[in-house]
Amino acid sequence: MSDKLAEIVSHKRQEIEPLIQRAEKLRYAALERNEFKSLASAINVGSDRLGLIAEVKKASPSAGIIAEDFDPVSQAKKYADAGASAISVLTDEKYFKGKLEYLTQIQHAVDVPVLRKDFIIH
Repeated sequence: MSDKLAEIVSHKRQEIEPLIQRAEKLRYAALERNEFKSLASAINVGSDRLGLIAEVKKASPSAGIIAEDFDPVSQAKKYADAGASAISVLTDEKYFKGKLEYLTQIQHAVDVPVLRKDFIIH
């Protein structure tokens, strides 16, 4: 395992329990509202159109800060308005400067499926 990947796994092991608890609360809230949007339906748009998943992220471990004036909701709306089939949201705080709360904020702002992208270990 590379040094960077080992560092990421070590960090995630330290923060996994609170993340699992927060994710479970969000999952149950979504189940209660029955607000699931089908990713399969969103990206299976036929041969005349491309099913595109756009990514919302502030930074990356390799590139550093990508967007200084980062507004995840505004970015997601722009992607959805431009025709993205779904929005992928980076939620890792340490390496991608994301937040789990971005999922809820973006989900309420767009009418396409919203995916969580993070380093998830179990």
